[in-house]
Amino acid sequence: MAEYTDRLARALASVINLFDPHVIVLGGGMSNVDALYDDVPARWAAGGAS
Repeated sequence: MAEYTDRLARALASVINLFDPHVIVLGGGMSNVDALYDDVPARWAAGGAS
């Protein structure tokens, strides 16, 4: 799960840097994992992956 979170954070950071969206919508089964909504932005704030 940690590797998935890391890869998702990196991928979304690229999208954010390219398009500067105001909202990101997650879909599919993984969108039900509440931890992603805390862990991914935390990785952005920390400046990357561990």
